[in-house]
Amino acid sequence: MPLYDSFLENMEKLPPCVKRLEEFRQHRILNWISKSCVPNHAVSVLEIGVGTGLFAQCCRVRGWNYVGVDRNPMLVERLSADFTVVLGSCPPLPDLGALQADVAYAAFVLEHLQDGEAALAFTEALKEKVRSGGLVVFVVPDALTLGLEFWNLDYTHRFPTSWRNVTHIMREAGLRDVQVIKYCGAGWCGWLRRIVRMASVFYYYPFWRWLLRGSDLPYSVYQYIKQDMLCFIARVP
Repeated sequence: MPLYDSFLENMEKLPPCVKRLEEFRQHRILNWISKSCVPNHAVSVLEIGVGTGLFAQCCRVRGWNYVGVDRNPMLVERLSADFTVVLGSCPPLPDLGALQADVAYAAFVLEHLQDGEAALAFTEALKEKVRSGGLVVFVVPDALTLGLEFWNLDYTHRFPTSWRNVTHIMREAGLRDVQVIKYCGAGWCGWLRRIVRMASVFYYYPFWRWLLRGSDLPYSVYQYIKQDMLCFIARVP
């Protein structure tokens, strides 16, 4: 998909402070996962949608075994130099052999699927690749707080994700103990999230884009301080 051919290039243009916040966010998510994942062996992770490879790198820091799947050849080629990454879409998953992961992870994937039924099929496919007692983890934008901005974020957004419909999908797929963590920015939750959201009440990114002559930086700031994200963690029986 041409939109994502320039994904890495665009991410690399972001200020160093944004990159550090992204790394902090990934570690926050891994901390949330770790609290529910206590295997008696090295943790194995299957990620759908590899992005910049930052999640893979954070898994490596923890000594976790990583396998990624992505449908974009450029992203796969880039990350394959350091990790096991397979080209393919889901559902159905590409051939991953006898892989049985402790964690199946997909960040910002569900909202690109056609509808809730496609999201259910996707969840069921991931569940088949996770051993009993393992976890399926999703990170999605909260469409309820984004409103029309949900479609402005990305023209490939099709399925508005919320705490309720994604929870229903995970339960329908036979997962249990569904946890929902709402955060903004670099994994800011609870009182810190509320402070950030209150401080951002008067932030209007179109004005700053105009002032900075069309720069994408004001929109990046908007994404960190005005958008709520949802992290779902559910267990495979």
